[in-house]
Amino acid sequence: MWSYQTIDLVALWGELFPLVCAATMRPTNPQATHNWIGLFMNWVMLWCCMACASSCVHQTANLEHERHVVKGLETPLNRKISKEWLSQWVSFGEGLTSGGTPPGEPSFAFLAREGYRTIVSVDGARPDLESAHRHGLSYVHLPMSYDGVDPSVALGLFRVMQQSDSPVFIHCHQGHHRGPTAAAIASMAKGLCSQEEALTRMELAGTSPAYSGLWRSVRSYQLPEKGTPMPILREAVAGNLLIEAMVTLDRVCEWLDERASFSDGAGFQSHEAACMERFVLIREGFMEASREPDAVLPSSQADWEERFHRAQDTVEDILQSMRDRQWEGALSGYQELKRQCSHCHQTYRDR
Repeated sequence: MWSYQTIDLVALWGELFPLVCAATMRPTNPQATHNWIGLFMNWVMLWCCMACASSCVHQTANLEHERHVVKGLETPLNRKISKEWLSQWVSFGEGLTSGGTPPGEPSFAFLAREGYRTIVSVDGARPDLESAHRHGLSYVHLPMSYDGVDPSVALGLFRVMQQSDSPVFIHCHQGHHRGPTAAAIASMAKGLCSQEEALTRMELAGTSPAYSGLWRSVRSYQLPEKGTPMPILREAVAGNLLIEAMVTLDRVCEWLDERASFSDGAGFQSHEAACMERFVLIREGFMEASREPDAVLPSSQADWEERFHRAQDTVEDILQSMRDRQWEGALSGYQELKRQCSHCHQTYRDR
């Protein structure tokens, strides 16, 4: 399917072609012949440039047009649908879309009207099964973290795509990182996208380069061998966002503690990229942990949230220090973060 920009260029050439023919009528005079050859070569070069521009515009416009259509912004079926939610939608091929968590009942109704029957959540929170079921939708819950796609999750995505005969919607929490990564894996599993196309669509979705583990998972993805046991697909996986996040944070901090043993921050400097990646994981871990609804009593909720916000701010300061190559500042920030964690543990965990 050609873009409008491509058609415009072709139409322009159609208008110019008769003029070219008229201008390039071969003369008999030697000097005129020399001028005719130069003019003809200029027109050939112009044609080549137009053809290249046409090809580039065609590819870019197609991708943007496909995203615009899948957003649902042209003909929204329900004015109650969040435009912000729809704006996160990105197509990964026919019948496969990624986005954020459906924000309410109208969103599930919208998915059902659009022909979706299967929703895959890679978020840690329990899916809204009740709303989905009311609209004839089924869920598959495959929680994944920000540090990469677990092999069991990749197999689960493969099984979903092989079994589904209707459009599939894959979402995480915000719709920018884990959801598009899972959709990229699913698209390759179904043969909808090449690896290069899947990576391009992750960029379109806004997947941050800081989550290098997500990008590595897509770049290294291989189809499972024939006969590989497939996982059981469940609508909701029992779990606790706080516990899962803290397990991940403990593992990451153990690695960072070894690099923080140098008093001048040299350990962070010599492992700059790996440290940056792990601090990003810590930031996301705090965000996920703060979403656990039953972590503390209501009377302590305000203090609980304030502690997590302060910790996230501290991590942002550490990341900025590392971007500025202020290694001692990054080390000092990490030590402050550890103190905050210790105080929080004393108040909520170690009582």
